[in-house]
Amino acid sequence: MSIWQTSGFLPAITALLGNALVTASKFIAASFSGSSVMFSEAIHSAADTLNQVLLLVGLQRSLKAADDRFEYGYGNERFIWALISACGIFFLGAGLTAYHGLSSLSHPQHIEFNWIIIVVLLFAGIVESYTFYVAARALAKDFPTSTLRERIKSSDSTTLAVFMEDAVAVFGVVVAIIAIGLSYITGNPLWDALGSLVVALLLGATA
Repeated sequence: MSIWQTSGFLPAITALLGNALVTASKFIAASFSGSSVMFSEAIHSAADTLNQVLLLVGLQRSLKAADDRFEYGYGNERFIWALISACGIFFLGAGLTAYHGLSSLSHPQHIEFNWIIIVVLLFAGIVESYTFYVAARALAKDFPTSTLRERIKSSDSTTLAVFMEDAVAVFGVVVAIIAIGLSYITGNPLWDALGSLVVALLLGATA
């Protein structure tokens, strides 16, 4: 079997391409606006992008044929790389995001509101929702008669990782919209910093 035929490949490659585009757009919006939660969301998407790469590496390595060293094959490789990606999300994603949020909370800075923030958040919401849909559809295809709870317990580790990350990514966009909106309405940048901490908690929970 080639990597193209594995159940987790389509969700992972779709999420990789989508997250790469979203990461670049969020970093641009963060640099123009100075928003803490936007920067945290950029780190979030960057961590997800790196995670997809690791998951694809695990998928590829798991397809190696059995040999004298591993007579039952390399199928468990995908679980090892999923663990490595989870550690990356926790330390790189959640750690950096929490640090940035705490720094912004102790030293709040003015946020420059402009159309770039709105465009990027809308773009991110659309892309993340689509990649989440692809992962959810893959879960449903593998277990058509099962409940969501049963699918989560029994699904392929790669597909499940993408499904969870994309669900949190969509929620992260919502958090960013609320945090930036409250900062704009109240004129208080602390809401923006709190949004960063919420994103950090989401990343930690995902990992």
